[in-house]
Amino acid sequence: MADDETNENENIRFEDWISVIQYKTYPRFDGTELPWIAPTSEIDQFALERQSRREPSNARLDADVLSGILRFSAGRQREGEEARCYPSAGARYPLELYLLVYDVEGMEDGAYHYSVLDHQLTRLWNPPTRENLQAAWDAEEPDLRSARVVFFLSSLEERTTMKYGELGSHFPLIECGYLGILILQQAHRHGLHYCPMGAQWNEEQFRAFFDLDEDERILHAIVIQ
Repeated sequence: MADDETNENENIRFEDWISVIQYKTYPRFDGTELPWIAPTSEIDQFALERQSRREPSNARLDADVLSGILRFSAGRQREGEEARCYPSAGARYPLELYLLVYDVEGMEDGAYHYSVLDHQLTRLWNPPTRENLQAAWDAEEPDLRSARVVFFLSSLEERTTMKYGELGSHFPLIECGYLGILILQQAHRHGLHYCPMGAQWNEEQFRAFFDLDEDERILHAIVIQ
């Protein structure tokens, strides 16, 4: 039997659908009304306050703050162990993390790679100018000319496909979401503004920023201001 779906927007013009938020319900069945719970923790508060912000913040961003963001998102849970702060299918960890640093107190501007093994940032070379970064981003928003640091999440799919076959190609996308939300949570905790970016970028130019091989694909980016 097919699922029922309510559609309160049947008369909306096709060109207006892009702005309509749709919800699926089951009106033929009884529902259990749930209590509207008040937030009781920092995690609850983050869930309620989380919002993409495209303007610069006044929050401090130095090497210590950046270290904390990395440590409690992409880092290992305990020193000397392999488990990281986000879950990974079969503990294969196909994701890599790169940064373009433009305005972090105590750090030289540059293109960096985050080394999970020893919790350090390896400076690769000078970053592209903010103007060139904006040009490689095929959209007017967010305005990357005020970016203080940009996180790039990439994937080496072979790490999971070697264990799970074709199914393993899906896991990096899922894990990217896990890691991304932890980065946002840490940025939020420090009062920084953040804006996750979709995939409206020039893939070739973005890959060139870090000289990535063909088997490494950029999945996601997060702008911190």
